[in-house]
Amino acid sequence: MSLKPAQVLDYIYKSRNVIITMLQERGFNVDDYSSYSKDDLNTLFVQGNSKIYISGETGPLDILVKKKNEGGNEETLFVKYRLDKFKKTKSLEQQILDIYDSTLKKEDTLIIIHLDNIYFKPTKKESNVELFTDDLYSNYGYFIQLYGIKNLLFDIRKHFTVPEHKLITKKEQAELFIKYNIKKDRNFPTIRREDPQAKFIGLKPGEICHILKPSLTNIYVNYYRLCVN
Repeated sequence: MSLKPAQVLDYIYKSRNVIITMLQERGFNVDDYSSYSKDDLNTLFVQGNSKIYISGETGPLDILVKKKNEGGNEETLFVKYRLDKFKKTKSLEQQILDIYDSTLKKEDTLIIIHLDNIYFKPTKKESNVELFTDDLYSNYGYFIQLYGIKNLLFDIRKHFTVPEHKLITKKEQAELFIKYNIKKDRNFPTIRREDPQAKFIGLKPGEICHILKPSLTNIYVNYYRLCVN
């Protein structure tokens, strides 16, 4: 790690509430993780080691939560603390494959926490992170999200310029299609899965989000975006 342990611990503590809030917003049960103090996190941080961070096993800091999805099946989300700088390596890919082999189903979500900021680039071709996660999704069907812990020091939804984004259910999608007589693959503008708001709510390719924007003529205007890989 390039940062001192005390600084890393400070980032872990400050980002933890944002991570817990993000998981709650996605509908996961976070009761087992929502009341950790800084001392608790320090103990877990000290218990970890470099081998745990880069392995597929569940480490002391890691978070494993579940929920019932719209179809009634159980869905799992695993937050893995890797705590290094992102590099597109065989080691990282192997860690992801090991986690899905031992802990997650293909339909589940994996979030890996690195150290430095992971920036949203103007185009996908400019982002090594987005190209990496897209390849994993295309090759294996695995939905991976990579965050720098510095990305999670502030809840981006609270910024005054950010409109509300919300995932709509399949039932709501069907009602929307009927109401406007549209097909999602032809009539919807798109949003990339790495868009900061789409990423926060866990928007997956093929899903649609509702965006509520302030308007000069109306109080709010409804927008919809289709997530693409």
